[in-house]
Amino acid sequence: MSHTRLMLFGMVLFCLPTTATHAAVINANWNAAVSGDWDDPANWDSVDFPNNAVDTYDVTIDATGAAYAVTLDTSITIDNLTLDSSDATVNHSSGTMSVLSTVDLLAGTYTLVGGTIDGGAWNQSGGSLAFGVSNANKITNGASINGDLNFTIGSGRVRIEGGAAFTGDVNFTANNNFLVFNDTQALDNKTVNMDGSSGDLSVSGGNTLTFGANMLVRGRGSVSSGSIVGGTGQLDNSGTLRADINNQTLTIDLNVLNNTGTIEGINGGDLNVYSAVTNNTGTISMIDGGVLN
Repeated sequence: MSHTRLMLFGMVLFCLPTTATHAAVINANWNAAVSGDWDDPANWDSVDFPNNAVDTYDVTIDATGAAYAVTLDTSITIDNLTLDSSDATVNHSSGTMSVLSTVDLLAGTYTLVGGTIDGGAWNQSGGSLAFGVSNANKITNGASINGDLNFTIGSGRVRIEGGAAFTGDVNFTANNNFLVFNDTQALDNKTVNMDGSSGDLSVSGGNTLTFGANMLVRGRGSVSSGSIVGGTGQLDNSGTLRADINNQTLTIDLNVLNNTGTIEGINGGDLNVYSAVTNNTGTISMIDGGVLN
């Protein structure tokens, strides 16, 4: 083959059309302050609803004008989510929200009511993460909740597992709230405020919950094993468990309790200790009218 023919053949190959697909990052915005489903493309200004495939998605929900709800009831994966409208509520009722990077809750509310949060850094910076009435609510796969866990819905609950964590305190302000640790966790420099009635802080599934010296659990309700998930659970306490609401009871009822910290009733709070205390080198005390049962 002559040199000229080789050159022409190379030019033909160079000019052939390519079918390669190049991934893009799509900025998807909720269209208007109108309620609708996440998986309905008509609700977004992108071609399809946000769910990573070849293309990946940065999602913004910031429409204002009237109160509205975005219903998420399927499993999706996205890069980032910004919720920035006080009119907006994301109701995550089933399926898994897998986040590869960051969720910024600047305004509005993201409510778990049966769904799973999988991964990502969740920043509460004016907006909030809320927990509704479902035993299926779950935070997993290394998700990091930056800020407090606030339980403002009656009977709201959530399970923490798969290396998920939170940076702030826990506040039970409604009644019958449940926070369940379904893996082994070590907590310190936090306060669990159990002010609502019948709240429960639980370790399940044969796991061990460890409280450091600067951990405080206070109020009323119960610290227990096996809620929602079942199984046995162990608490290694170097912090403080405190019944401190007058005429209200904090019940300590675990399969195994190793106490090197303080368990106390003060200010007229009642303390019930039903646990099998296998190691108590710490203190169990009642002061200022506290009652031990």
